[in-house]
Amino acid sequence: MASAAALPRRFNQLVLIDPVIFAPERYEQMELHAGLSAVDHPVARRKNNWRDADEMFTRFRERPPFDNWKPEVLRDYCDYALLPPDEDGFRQLACNPINEASNYLNSGSNETILEKLPLITMPVSLLRATPGEGSEEDFSASPTWPELASHLPMCRDVYLPDLNHFIPMQDPGLVAGYILEAIENTWQRDILP
Repeated sequence: MASAAALPRRFNQLVLIDPVIFAPERYEQMELHAGLSAVDHPVARRKNNWRDADEMFTRFRERPPFDNWKPEVLRDYCDYALLPPDEDGFRQLACNPINEASNYLNSGSNETILEKLPLITMPVSLLRATPGEGSEEDFSASPTWPELASHLPMCRDVYLPDLNHFIPMQDPGLVAGYILEAIENTWQRDILP
Protein backbone atom coordinates (compact mmCIF):
# COMPACT_ATOMS: atom_id res chain seq x y z
CA MET A 1 0.00 0.00 0.00
CA ALA A 2 2.89 2.34 0.74
CA SER A 3 4.32 1.63 -2.73
CA ALA A 4 0.93 2.25 -4.33
CA ALA A 5 0.67 5.57 -2.50
CA ALA A 6 4.18 6.61 -3.59
CA LEU A 7 3.99 5.31 -7.18
CA PRO A 8 0.30 5.16 -8.09
CA ARG A 9 0.84 4.86 -11.86
CA ARG A 10 2.72 1.61 -11.35
CA PHE A 11 -0.40 -0.13 -10.04
CA ASN A 12 -3.55 -1.01 -11.91
CA GLN A 13 -5.46 -2.32 -8.93
CA LEU A 14 -4.82 -3.65 -5.46
CA VAL A 15 -6.24 -6.78 -3.89
CA LEU A 16 -5.71 -6.45 -0.14
CA ILE A 17 -6.19 -9.66 1.78
CA ASP A 18 -6.94 -8.87 5.42
CA PRO A 19 -4.03 -6.42 5.67
CA VAL A 20 -2.42 -5.67 9.00
CA ILE A 21 -3.63 -2.08 9.14
CA PHE A 22 -5.05 -1.19 12.50
CA ALA A 23 -7.54 1.42 13.64
CA PRO A 24 -5.84 4.67 14.70
CA GLU A 25 -6.61 4.09 18.38
CA ARG A 26 -5.03 0.64 18.27
CA TYR A 27 -1.72 2.14 17.12
CA GLU A 28 -1.84 4.38 20.18
CA GLN A 29 -2.36 1.35 22.43
CA MET A 30 0.49 -0.48 20.74
CA GLU A 31 2.93 2.23 21.76
CA LEU A 32 2.73 0.69 25.23
CA HIS A 33 4.39 -2.46 23.85
CA ALA A 34 7.15 -0.56 22.06
CA GLY A 35 9.84 -1.83 24.41
CA LEU A 36 9.09 -5.52 23.84
CA SER A 37 11.72 -7.73 22.29
CA ALA A 38 10.93 -10.37 19.69
CA VAL A 39 11.90 -13.10 22.15
CA ASP A 40 9.03 -11.91 24.41
CA HIS A 41 6.40 -12.39 21.70
CA PRO A 42 4.32 -15.63 21.77
CA VAL A 43 5.33 -16.47 18.19
CA ALA A 44 8.96 -16.75 19.29
CA ARG A 45 8.02 -19.83 21.32
CA ARG A 46 6.83 -21.82 18.30
CA LYS A 47 8.21 -25.31 17.88
CA ASN A 48 11.14 -25.12 15.50
CA ASN A 49 12.58 -28.63 15.37
CA TRP A 50 10.76 -31.15 13.20
CA ARG A 51 11.65 -34.67 12.13
CA ASP A 52 9.85 -34.06 8.84
CA ALA A 53 6.86 -32.42 7.19
CA ASP A 54 4.63 -35.35 8.18
CA GLU A 55 5.24 -34.69 11.88
CA MET A 56 4.43 -31.02 11.36
CA PHE A 57 1.24 -31.81 9.43
CA THR A 58 0.05 -34.29 12.05
CA ARG A 59 0.64 -31.79 14.86
CA PHE A 60 -1.02 -28.84 13.13
CA ARG A 61 -4.06 -30.36 11.42
CA GLU A 62 -6.06 -30.49 14.69
CA ARG A 63 -4.79 -27.18 16.16
CA PRO A 64 -6.05 -23.65 15.66
CA PRO A 65 -5.59 -21.77 13.41
CA PHE A 66 -4.41 -24.57 11.11
CA ASP A 67 -7.44 -26.76 11.78
CA ASN A 68 -9.62 -24.69 9.45
CA TRP A 69 -7.11 -24.42 6.59
CA LYS A 70 -7.80 -26.55 3.54
CA PRO A 71 -5.87 -29.79 4.15
CA GLU A 72 -4.00 -29.50 0.84
CA VAL A 73 -2.90 -25.96 1.73
CA LEU A 74 -1.67 -27.10 5.15
CA ARG A 75 0.13 -29.99 3.46
CA ASP A 76 1.90 -27.55 1.10
CA TYR A 77 2.83 -25.33 4.04
CA CYS A 78 4.36 -28.25 5.90
CA ASP A 79 6.15 -29.56 2.81
CA TYR A 80 7.68 -26.22 1.84
CA ALA A 81 8.08 -24.29 5.12
CA LEU A 82 10.97 -26.40 6.39
CA LEU A 83 14.67 -26.09 5.64
CA PRO A 84 16.72 -29.16 4.72
CA PRO A 85 17.70 -31.38 7.68
CA ASP A 86 20.57 -30.27 9.92
CA GLU A 87 23.41 -32.57 10.98
CA ASP A 88 21.11 -34.16 13.59
CA GLY A 89 18.40 -34.84 11.02
CA PHE A 90 15.98 -32.16 12.27
CA ARG A 91 14.37 -29.55 10.07
CA GLN A 92 13.68 -25.96 11.09
CA LEU A 93 11.19 -23.44 9.80
CA ALA A 94 12.49 -21.33 6.92
CA CYS A 95 10.85 -18.36 8.65
CA ASN A 96 12.55 -18.47 12.02
CA PRO A 97 10.05 -17.82 14.87
CA ILE A 98 12.19 -14.92 16.17
CA ASN A 99 12.05 -13.25 12.73
CA GLU A 100 8.31 -13.81 12.51
CA ALA A 101 7.85 -12.36 16.00
CA SER A 102 9.82 -9.28 14.88
CA ASN A 103 7.38 -8.85 11.98
CA TYR A 104 4.43 -8.92 14.37
CA LEU A 105 6.05 -6.37 16.66
CA ASN A 106 6.98 -4.09 13.76
CA SER A 107 3.41 -4.09 12.40
CA GLY A 108 2.58 -1.75 15.26
CA SER A 109 4.83 0.90 13.75
CA ASN A 110 3.23 1.16 10.30
CA GLU A 111 0.70 3.80 11.35
CA THR A 112 2.05 6.23 8.73
CA ILE A 113 0.05 4.24 6.15
CA LEU A 114 -3.10 5.87 7.53
CA GLU A 115 -1.89 9.26 6.29
CA LYS A 116 -1.26 7.80 2.82
CA LEU A 117 -4.70 6.28 2.29
CA PRO A 118 -6.05 9.24 0.23
CA LEU A 119 -3.09 8.80 -2.16
CA ILE A 120 -4.15 5.25 -3.08
CA THR A 121 -6.35 6.24 -5.99
CA MET A 122 -6.50 3.00 -7.98
CA PRO A 123 -9.36 0.52 -7.52
CA VAL A 124 -8.94 -1.59 -4.40
CA SER A 125 -10.65 -4.83 -3.43
CA LEU A 126 -10.36 -5.23 0.32
CA LEU A 127 -11.01 -8.76 1.53
CA ARG A 128 -11.39 -8.78 5.29
CA ALA A 129 -12.40 -11.29 7.90
CA THR A 130 -14.15 -11.02 11.24
CA PRO A 131 -12.46 -8.41 13.44
CA GLY A 132 -10.87 -9.66 16.59
CA GLU A 133 -10.78 -8.29 20.05
CA GLY A 134 -9.28 -11.48 21.48
CA SER A 135 -5.91 -12.19 22.97
CA GLU A 136 -2.62 -11.32 21.32
CA GLU A 137 -2.11 -15.04 20.80
CA ASP A 138 -5.19 -15.38 18.56
CA PHE A 139 -3.60 -14.92 15.17
CA SER A 140 -6.75 -15.90 13.31
CA ALA A 141 -8.66 -12.74 14.29
CA SER A 142 -8.62 -10.03 11.63
CA PRO A 143 -6.27 -7.12 12.40
CA THR A 144 -7.82 -5.01 9.62
CA TRP A 145 -9.47 -1.74 10.64
CA PRO A 146 -13.17 -2.27 9.82
CA GLU A 147 -13.41 1.32 8.52
CA LEU A 148 -10.38 1.03 6.23
CA ALA A 149 -12.42 0.84 3.01
CA SER A 150 -14.20 4.11 3.76
CA HIS A 151 -10.82 5.89 3.86
CA LEU A 152 -9.69 4.65 0.44
CA PRO A 153 -10.98 6.67 -2.54
CA MET A 154 -11.98 3.68 -4.74
CA CYS A 155 -12.43 0.69 -2.47
CA ARG A 156 -14.80 -2.25 -2.60
CA ASP A 157 -15.15 -3.70 0.91
CA VAL A 158 -15.58 -7.49 0.80
CA TYR A 159 -16.50 -8.61 4.30
CA LEU A 160 -16.07 -12.36 4.82
CA PRO A 161 -17.53 -13.11 8.27
CA ASP A 162 -17.20 -16.89 7.86
CA LEU A 163 -13.45 -16.68 7.33
CA ASN A 164 -10.57 -15.56 9.52
CA HIS A 165 -7.25 -13.78 8.94
CA PHE A 166 -5.97 -16.80 7.03
CA ILE A 167 -8.36 -16.21 4.11
CA PRO A 168 -6.03 -17.62 1.40
CA MET A 169 -5.45 -20.79 3.39
CA GLN A 170 -9.16 -21.30 3.99
CA ASP A 171 -10.45 -20.45 0.52
CA PRO A 172 -7.66 -20.16 -2.05
CA GLY A 173 -10.19 -20.31 -4.90
CA LEU A 174 -11.98 -17.21 -3.61
CA VAL A 175 -8.72 -15.26 -3.40
CA ALA A 176 -7.62 -16.47 -6.84
CA GLY A 177 -10.94 -15.26 -8.23
CA TYR A 178 -10.39 -11.73 -6.94
CA ILE A 179 -6.82 -11.69 -8.27
CA LEU A 180 -7.98 -12.95 -11.66
CA GLU A 181 -10.69 -10.31 -11.74
CA ALA A 182 -8.05 -7.63 -11.05
CA ILE A 183 -5.81 -8.97 -13.82
CA GLU A 184 -8.64 -9.07 -16.35
CA ASN A 185 -9.55 -5.44 -15.64
CA THR A 186 -6.14 -4.08 -16.66
CA TRP A 187 -7.79 -1.82 -19.27
CA GLN A 188 -8.51 0.75 -16.55
CA ARG A 189 -5.01 2.18 -16.44
CA ASP A 190 -1.71 1.84 -18.27
CA ILE A 191 1.13 0.65 -16.11
CA LEU A 192 4.42 2.40 -16.61
CA PRO A 193 7.45 0.18 -17.38
